[in-house]
Amino acid sequence: MNKGSECRVLRDDGERRAAREIVKRAYEAQGYSAGDRIAHYLQGTDAITFGLIEDDTLYGTISMICDSSERLPMDSIYSEELAPLRTEGKKLAEIDQFAVDRELYAL
Repeated sequence: MNKGSECRVLRDDGERRAAREIVKRAYEAQGYSAGDRIAHYLQGTDAITFGLIEDDTLYGTISMICDSSERLPMDSIYSEELAPLRTEGKKLAEIDQFAVDRELYAL
């Protein structure tokens, strides 16, 4: 990273909204849906979103969703595989919404 770059937890709704826009643009450019199904997980207290910031401009994002009573988004596909891990007391998390604004990153 450059001297004016940082990776940090996004601090407020405005930064999180900007991160969702980056995800939406990046995913749609690849032909994917931005994933409204995951949005409610990201708004909970068991999720944290990080931003890649250069000179006060957000250009990348990644989120981590920790396992909770709501489970994880991947439970919709892998619940049988995850159940034994939970029974063993493993701490689970899912990384989601990784995206980089290619227009800004290229500058």
